[in-house]
Amino acid sequence: MSSVISILVENPPDGWSSNEISTHSDSGLIAKFREFLKARKKLINLIRCNEIDIAHIHVTHSLSWWRKKIFIEMCHKNGIPVVVHIHSGMFDVFCKGVAGKSVSRTLNRNGIKVVLLEERWIERLKTWIPDDAQVVLNSSKRTVKRENKECKENISLLLAARNSRIKGHNFALEIITSLEEMGKKSTLTMTGISRIPKSFKLQDSVKALGWISENDKRAILKEVDFVLVPSEYEGSSMVVIECIVNRIPCIVSPASSQTIGIEKLVVPLDRPGDWARRIIEISGSEQYVLLNEELSKLAEKYSIERAKIKFGEIYSELIENTSIDDS
Repeated sequence: MSSVISILVENPPDGWSSNEISTHSDSGLIAKFREFLKARKKLINLIRCNEIDIAHIHVTHSLSWWRKKIFIEMCHKNGIPVVVHIHSGMFDVFCKGVAGKSVSRTLNRNGIKVVLLEERWIERLKTWIPDDAQVVLNSSKRTVKRENKECKENISLLLAARNSRIKGHNFALEIITSLEEMGKKSTLTMTGISRIPKSFKLQDSVKALGWISENDKRAILKEVDFVLVPSEYEGSSMVVIECIVNRIPCIVSPASSQTIGIEKLVVPLDRPGDWARRIIEISGSEQYVLLNEELSKLAEKYSIERAKIKFGEIYSELIENTSIDDS
């Protein structure tokens, strides 16, 4: 979500300017609470100075929703139109619990516009969101150019994700084990974790880098053969989108099937051996080059310019309709 916010702040629609208020901390509960209070104070000052035309609020599920709900209410009570941008891949699960009534009551009001990441979320969230919710695809720009489009003999893999069970770090270890058993040498780089289980037998074939900078990520993306996204849940994976715009083959779970849009790159999560076989199949030079061409055709739908135009339309319509409702 943070990368989406950064892109939108740096690339507002024509005629608009953007600023960001961070509400989250990766540290402990006390640091999180302090960050929340600091963000709330900044928002109050901006509201008092009449410096906000549109509040564009990004939410996931769980504590993120309850934290951001306070900011949504503050803006709405002060007559500021609000875009609520839902990123969570588990928002439907969250809404099926006690949160559903709160979500529905908050979002189904004049002056609030709901934005979703992909078309599938319209159906999955229809019980709780307004009928006029719109889809705006996440966007990214090409950051690496890969001169050698052929896959290396020793296949290099990357899993770039936060440290979370649902992101599939352990499953990625099973994939590289399956590749080894099939006689295919490979290496795996993982972010988000800095340790590999001591019981894992292929220690020399895996790097666990923890957090890495954008520059480090670009350097890895330039050389990697495949990116793995074996997630149980995804809203609309920015890793997958970055792979598309950079023409990097990305093998994904069904959670990212609509994002990737190429059937042969989607593999179920039940058997890591199926992932290994698919990697070997695609790594052949002809298939690998053809896949690069398919990714090139997909890249335009995730362009920053397209998102800018879409959000410009949403902002203008929301301001116009809110003014009419207030008159």
